[in-house]
Amino acid sequence: MSSGKKALTSKLLHATMTMMRGGGGQQQQQKEQFVKKVVVCGRAKRGLYHGKTVRFGNNVSEDGGNKTRRKWSPNAKRKRLYSEVLNRMVPMQVTAHALKCIDKAGGLDNYVLNTPVAKMMSLKGMELKEKMTRALSEERRRRGEEEGAKEDSNEAEGEEEEEGETKTPKRPPPPRPKTKS
Repeated sequence: MSSGKKALTSKLLHATMTMMRGGGGQQQQQKEQFVKKVVVCGRAKRGLYHGKTVRFGNNVSEDGGNKTRRKWSPNAKRKRLYSEVLNRMVPMQVTAHALKCIDKAGGLDNYVLNTPVAKMMSLKGMELKEKMTRALSEERRRRGEEEGAKEDSNEAEGEEEEEGETKTPKRPPPPRPKTKS
């Protein structure tokens, strides 16, 4: 870590998201999720890597058994994935494993909303999760207001019918057929 950047540990990730959120009500729940200390590579913060990190090991020659240090990087590609909740394309770095998990979950929205943050281990994933939950709550609130407006208009129509002279009576439901027992 000669570049001076800190590796993203779970505690640092939690602290960063708490500061961004302003210390929201889910603080205790998130603390429980980050009990383990996990180090994440820097680029995994900015994309969906689903726990895949840079790994290190040795190439061992067959002849003399000589060991040569090497690293294995995650198979990450730049992709644009569609979010139905946000109604737009979201560009990000995604590993092949994360794409498989997204397909298995049934889309980006289901993956982000249902996958625990400890498994995603990325700031981008946490930001997307917050945006999606905010968008869903706004949509539910809007629907509630629309339903309230519909109920108000139905009540107003009912009052108008009462004021009118002719009112059609409601018919009772048709009789049920008798069953043999």
